Amino acid sequence: MRPHSTSRAKLDPEVKLPRHGLVLRGWSLHAELTVTIDADAKTLHAHAISMNQPDDDRSRTLTDDELSRLMAAGNAAWDETPTGPMPHATDLREDLYVADGERVFYLTGRPISALGMPTGRPAASNAVAAITAAAHR
Repeated sequence: MRPHSTSRAKLDPEVKLPRHGLVLRGWSLHAELTVTIDADAKTLHAHAISMNQPDDDRSRTLTDDELSRLMAAGNAAWDETPTGPMPHATDLREDLYVADGERVFYLTGRPISALGMPTGRPAASNAVAAITAAAHR
């Protein structure tokens, strides 16, 4: 069994996880973003809600290369051993899920990544950045 994993059954059932893939959820005072990468379907679905803006809901098919890079980033976060404290901001939160069948990696941070701030989870920060960038392509 991989380190830092939990059973899918122990997670909040409101979070819709693909069988294999990644989910990034982020919240701030003014916006919310959910990105779901389904490795089996090779798709990315992004749903963003921003204050005073219409919802942005889009999906696209991922290339094999994109999917491989995103899953590698997620798996690196799963296998990572923390190297120090996480950043802390009172108005931000990020949740990262990496799903592999019934086993899931789950990490929450306030936030996991922050531009210009040191983080105790550099691989997880890189995964968040890669998923966010893919959602905006």
